[in-house]
Amino acid sequence: MLASIARCAFDPAYGESWSSTQLTGTLSQTGTWAELASLGGKPAAFSLARIAADEAELLLVATLPHARRMNLGRALLQRVSLAAQARGAVFLHLEVRRSNKAALALYRSCGLSQIGERKAYYRGVDGRSHDAVTMQAALPLTSS
Repeated sequence: MLASIARCAFDPAYGESWSSTQLTGTLSQTGTWAELASLGGKPAAFSLARIAADEAELLLVATLPHARRMNLGRALLQRVSLAAQARGAVFLHLEVRRSNKAALALYRSCGLSQIGERKAYYRGVDGRSHDAVTMQAALPLTSS
């Protein structure tokens, strides 16, 4: 189910989606978990996160196109924040494509700040590369 959401949620031009094998492999690792959000009783979005020591990393947030702008991403981000804090994390980190303005706005509105960048982090199916912004916030996240 997560892989089908990811396939629909991400534009292959940016190289951000994860395969079923990647998702399964990551979820089998210690300290990794997924959060699921539904719309009308049907799965519509998920997040994938992991924790190591006192730091959590948001690996992925995927929302089906028809479910965007309905605060599912914000709800998942808040759930990851609370779950990470409950697991002992003090900070949350993530990478996001620099041109993904909607995601950047969401993360900033929840208290994350840019701490760096990764040149050519994503590679789309056409071979073009896209830069990522690295972000961090202390937990728990705020929400404005």
